[in-house]
Parts: sequence; C-alpha cells; structure tokens
Amino acid sequence: MVWKRLYSIFPLKIVYLAAIALFELGSLVCGVAPSSVALIIGRAIAGLGSAGIFSGALLIIANSAPLHKRPAYTGMMSAMYGVASVAGPLLGGIMNIPLVLSVVVGAISSGGLVTVIGHYVPFMIASTVLMSVGEGLLTTFQPNTGHSKWIGYQVICGLGIGFGMQQPLIAVQVVLPMELVPAGTALLVFCQTLGASIFVSVAQNQFQNKLIRDLHRFAPSLDPRVVINAGATNLSAIVSANVLPFVVRAYNAIEWKSVKGKQIG
Repeated sequence: MVWKRLYSIFPLKIVYLAAIALFELGSLVCGVAPSSVALIIGRAIAGLGSAGIFSGALLIIANSAPLHKRPAYTGMMSAMYGVASVAGPLLGGIMNIPLVLSVVVGAISSGGLVTVIGHYVPFMIASTVLMSVGEGLLTTFQPNTGHSKWIGYQVICGLGIGFGMQQPLIAVQVVLPMELVPAGTALLVFCQTLGASIFVSVAQNQFQNKLIRDLHRFAPSLDPRVVINAGATNLSAIVSANVLPFVVRAYNAIEWKSVKGKQIG
C-alpha cells in the first residue's frame, strides 16, 4: 500500500529505481548478516523492495504497452517468477519441478491467448477449475503413489495457477482509468501477498500440531521435536528402519472425517 501512494505521487521511474535500490540493500544485509535477527531484518527490507519492483513492473507495462499486448507481457513477467523459482526445487525437492514448469507454461500460454482472443474471463474460470481439481488430487497422495500421479497432478494444479495468476492484473488495467491503475495494482498485489503470508503460517502450524499428535500415536518412542527439526527429507538419517514406516504414516495422516448421519449445527 505504501508503493501505491508513492507511484501515484512521484514519477514512475524514480520510485521504481528506489525499489530496486531497497531490494539490493536488503539482499546486501542478508549476505553479511551475522545473526538470524539481522537476516530477518534483511529479508524484510528486501521484501519491501520486491513489492515495489513487482508493482512498478506492472505499471511500466500498463504505461508503455497497448492494451491488447499487455496480457502477453504480463504473462511473460509472471513466468519470470516461475523460472526464477526453478532453483527452489533443487533445494526443496526435485519432485516440485513439474509444478513449477507447468506454472510457467500456463502463465506464458494464457498471456498469449488472451492477447489473441481478447478475453481474460475464460482463463480465470479455467484456472479455478484446474487448480481446484489439481489440489484436490494432491490430497490423495500416499507414500506409495507412483510417478505418473505425482507428476500429472502437479501439472494440472500448476496449469491452473499459471492460467489465473496474471488475469486479475489484466482486469485492473482494463476496468480502471489509468490514474487509478497504480492504486488498483498495489491493492491487488497487497491482497495476494497478505493471503499467502498469513495462511502459509496457519497451514504450517496446523500441520505441525497434527504431526505431533500422530507421532505420539504411531511412533511414541520418538521425540516429535527431533523429527520436525530434521525435516521430511532427512527422516532416514535420524529414524531407524523399523520405525521409519510409522513416521512416514504420521506425515501422510491427512484427516478425513465423515459427517454422514451426524447432526450439523
């Protein structure tokens, strides 16, 4: 929201360069951070700058490209974030690559198709359907799920994300007058990042609480804190072979409760 006001008051070029400088400053603080507190401060500064860069890039497209070409350019910019995150799966697990690549393909293809057909609403509907179906299928994963399913389900989900990630930004540029585009874009980016920052933490907290309960039930001899600190990719290094299947079961124990035959309300 701060960047919304800055882009509305000051020249776009100056504010955009200031956002880049702020991002670089935060990255520098992260690089030389002597403690976790300094690292957190550096990431906060870099995140503030990144928000300004993202909003500014969208405004540059809105001010420099004709309306019928903006979907393609916005799709390319959204795909850039997907390409940049390809390095993430190398650290977090190579099995995430199908999701990342399908997001990139979906963002680029939907941007080009919106430019050709001139309508973005069909892709918002397709995004909702594909993402809902894909994420529902992801909940069916089991420890013995085969490659074809965990790749295919991620592709469905990723295409849904890619189809819809830039369409609201296009809608803002279409329905709002140019003087309100900075405010609309900043508000949209704020809502997107706010939702992610809140509910990722909520989901992580819920997952850890459920994992602790299931570890007490399936593997009572283990300290849940040790398992959580080790992470899912290092379980075999800290858990004996005879206990490992029970720990994996605890990780996979997504709770499904039937309400059939029960009075609700």
